[in-house]
Amino acid sequence: MDVAGANEKGFISSEIRANGRSDIVLWWADGTPRAIIEVKNSVYGITKIDKDIRRIKSVLNQEKKYSKIQFGIIAFYTDAKNKSGGAELKLIDRINKIYRRVESKKKCNLYYRTTSVNNDLDAYGFVCLIFKK
Repeated sequence: MDVAGANEKGFISSEIRANGRSDIVLWWADGTPRAIIEVKNSVYGITKIDKDIRRIKSVLNQEKKYSKIQFGIIAFYTDAKNKSGGAELKLIDRINKIYRRVESKKKCNLYYRTTSVNNDLDAYGFVCLIFKK
């Protein structure tokens, strides 16, 4: 937070973790943070990423004079199995359910790619949720 120049007057939201760190930080050329990225694995529902959503939302809600951070990303891996086939459809349904729950809390964009293996008995996917100011 100190490096980002995001030290607001008064109390810092407990969601931000003033002494905490993000998994990845993208920087402006002048040395201030531009974006924060949280990376997760094995996400099967919103509960695994809920704290990260709240943290990114709090950082993005700061006034411009306190922070140059423009966007946040939550990137994660997820997979699905279905003994009778249709694993990829099951996976896409899960991704869309997570997205609808996240979108109801904070506007974001969804990007994902899925792959089906073993005659569609198994599928895995990589997902990015992008949050903007």
